[in-house]
Amino acid sequence: MNTMKYKLLLLFLFLNASLSAQVAVRGFQFRPIGEYGMVLSKAAGVEVMYMGDFSEDPFRARLGLSFTAPSPRLDTFPIYGTTNVNGPEEVYEGYQIYHSYKAIMLDIGIDFAFVDKDPFYAYGGLAIQVGNNSQEVETYIYNMTRLTSSEPHGMFGFGYCLGIEYKLSESFSLFGEFTHIWGYTEEDGWLKHNEIGLGIHYTFQ
Repeated sequence: MNTMKYKLLLLFLFLNASLSAQVAVRGFQFRPIGEYGMVLSKAAGVEVMYMGDFSEDPFRARLGLSFTAPSPRLDTFPIYGTTNVNGPEEVYEGYQIYHSYKAIMLDIGIDFAFVDKDPFYAYGGLAIQVGNNSQEVETYIYNMTRLTSSEPHGMFGFGYCLGIEYKLSESFSLFGEFTHIWGYTEEDGWLKHNEIGLGIHYTFQ
């Protein structure tokens, strides 16, 4: 996982250095939904990003690096396994424990200000994501298996956001946004979550 983190961080820093000096920090609440939400609880997250300025153009690019580490909803999840090697199918009880779950994602997107009334803007955006989630999971099924796995899983996804931004000055603005993400891993399939975030945007003069 550390190798992947360093690669994403270096890519982020390289691209950010090549873009104009406009940065933002966004704090958000990670809200998993569907089957994802049955396993993981809501959690805080943070994103550091390059983000363009609507005062220059109604379209802006954004590039961000985010991190979150939600906790499991239960200490132990009941599971079961089946076998029918000799005779009728047999069912065995078991459990699964999530000791840790962490996700780091690189986000690349574009926003459009459909309300452009300086100093107020309302916008929508589209983005793609790439990164990994690292989870340590202990699995036990009576008479069948006992396994502890701790590996990073590559993840990619896409999503949209809706937000508002208000300029406090030529340099500072505040923004809030709702984001919906579809993420995919080979191990877990499609995972969906929402994010509700607040941030501050700084433009170097």
